[in-house]
Amino acid sequence: MITGTYTTGKSDGIYLGKFDLGTGNYASISSVKGIKNPSFLCFGKNRQYVYAVSEANGGGNGGKVFAYAFDMVAGQLKKINEQPSGGDDPCHLSVDGTGKWLAVGNYSSGSLSVLPIAGDGSLGTATDHIVHQGQGADKTRQEAPHVHETVFSADNRFLYVPDLGLDRVYIYAFDARKGKLKPAKQPFVQLKPATGPRHILFHPTMHVAYVLNELNGSVNAYRVDVKTGSLTETGSWPTLPKGASGPAGCAELQFSMDKHFLYCSNRYEENSLAIYAIDGESGALRPVDFPSVLGRHPRYFTFDPSGEWLLVANKDTDEIVLFRVDEKTGMIKDSGKRIPIPSPVCMLFTVRPPKVVN
Repeated sequence: MITGTYTTGKSDGIYLGKFDLGTGNYASISSVKGIKNPSFLCFGKNRQYVYAVSEANGGGNGGKVFAYAFDMVAGQLKKINEQPSGGDDPCHLSVDGTGKWLAVGNYSSGSLSVLPIAGDGSLGTATDHIVHQGQGADKTRQEAPHVHETVFSADNRFLYVPDLGLDRVYIYAFDARKGKLKPAKQPFVQLKPATGPRHILFHPTMHVAYVLNELNGSVNAYRVDVKTGSLTETGSWPTLPKGASGPAGCAELQFSMDKHFLYCSNRYEENSLAIYAIDGESGALRPVDFPSVLGRHPRYFTFDPSGEWLLVANKDTDEIVLFRVDEKTGMIKDSGKRIPIPSPVCMLFTVRPPKVVN
């Protein structure tokens, strides 16, 4: 288990530990210093490499992306190199289907970059860089573009980019030979004013995408045209129950392991999860529950590889809370287990391969 954090408090940087899928027990192995605010991580091809944003700012180009070689047996990361992200406060990155390109989004600069990945896992200088222009209806949070995510489509032909500041999800056609982007047939989806789209998630068996909206506390469903990459809205649901005061401050969304349920996190006053059952034909959502995360500021959460544990990174209470998952109902129950990591944000899991007996 690899955990990215914010280093503005007591955190070293990136933490590596052994997570027992059966018991939920965690044993620390190592930590990686020398990187500021590694708030989002992703694996490279075949999980041989780990890439991390350095969420920093300065002069419009303070953010960086770090490349690490990952020794899964020893539980160690070794830095390969780093490259500028092309803007301030990079908050998300992803590797394309070929494993040769990395897309990174810069929140404060409202920009995104594509970086090449060499055979040794190192990052090259950007092959493309796009800066969004404009502002949204919320003068405090949408005074400028704010790119919050960069997500490749399953067929690697498109890159989807939610921009919280402009109430848009941009759609770019991706050239995997050159690492270049251009507007797709539908260049963007325009959401209602002050919605604040943050993250997008594609269902693996239905042509449906879900967009989590930070500012107005909602999740939208879209029908996906796989030929053109276009999105058509089919519904919207609140992430807070009736009577909740909010604001929601939505942060992350994930599917259950069987993809029958969708989970979304609410921060600030609520500090909860919204759990929805997914209709297997239409992709419509039915609210199931809105449980507390038993901590503050759940910026990220994820399931372990077995799907039996849901781990919530409560950034402001410096711990990861473990919940047991009922696969039939989607409901969660506090396990009583906690992983104490300062300002935890992003978690990656890998499973050690079986030993080879000669």
